[in-house]
Amino acid sequence: MPRPTQSPLTSPSLPSLTSLELNTSPLTGDFYQWRIYQDGRPSPISLRIAPRPSSPIPKASLGRTILTTQQALRTYISGHYGATNDPLLPSDDPYKSSSQLTGCFVGIDSFPKGNRHMTYGVVALVLQGLWDFLYKGGRYVEAAFEVQDDQWGSVGIGRVSREAPR
Repeated sequence: MPRPTQSPLTSPSLPSLTSLELNTSPLTGDFYQWRIYQDGRPSPISLRIAPRPSSPIPKASLGRTILTTQQALRTYISGHYGATNDPLLPSDDPYKSSSQLTGCFVGIDSFPKGNRHMTYGVVALVLQGLWDFLYKGGRYVEAAFEVQDDQWGSVGIGRVSREAPR
């Protein structure tokens, strides 16, 4: 009997969250732990990211959405001195890609709600991590993720999907 082939994204060797971790983590199921690098060095931010290989996103849409969202954030940060370390304003939480972009949506939300550790700088790192893991990694698919800070633990959740939530 032939063995079924498995995609590296659905490999059973991926770790699963334990029931103990579920008490402090909004992400369930199989995920990758992805360290985000900044200027060639590991940052204090990592993603627990669960790609959905059964839900593809067009490569061009994924790339355009992440890059356009990064550019908008860079423009905001450069126009507001010190904004890198500022917590997200309520109007920016969740931080979302532009509704004018089609074919892909990115949203990043503070978790738990009301924490003050999701900063504009953390969002910039998350977008870089999504670019590296999804786009540069050739994973043009929807994904859910949790944002982990080495000091504060879970500080955010988010998703990449074909459409914005309604």
